[in-house]
Amino acid sequence: MSNFKVQIGTVENFTTADYDWQTVEFSPAFPDGVIPQVFVQIQTFGGEDIPGLRLQNISNTGFQVSMREAYMSNTTSSVVGDLGIIQGNGHPNEETLAWMAVAIG
Repeated sequence: MSNFKVQIGTVENFTTADYDWQTVEFSPAFPDGVIPQVFVQIQTFGGEDIPGLRLQNISNTGFQVSMREAYMSNTTSSVVGDLGIIQGNGHPNEETLAWMAVAIG
């Protein structure tokens, strides 16, 4: 039977005003060669604009996360109508993020 591993955590006072990426490290790291699925959700709502999350560089030792603000534009898609697009300046308000990493192996 496979070994099922889960880690959870939070990132407090998180802000990405200047397109920053913040590194979250797993403790302990997952075994070599095991890359977990990572789920992140914003737990607070500070400010007027809704932030979206982006993840990159997911590995057995951690991941990087960043926020961008979504806002409505006049950009139209034939599939869904008006789209919210992501601003390039991050999200200057502090938020709390919760994350979960799940791996089998």
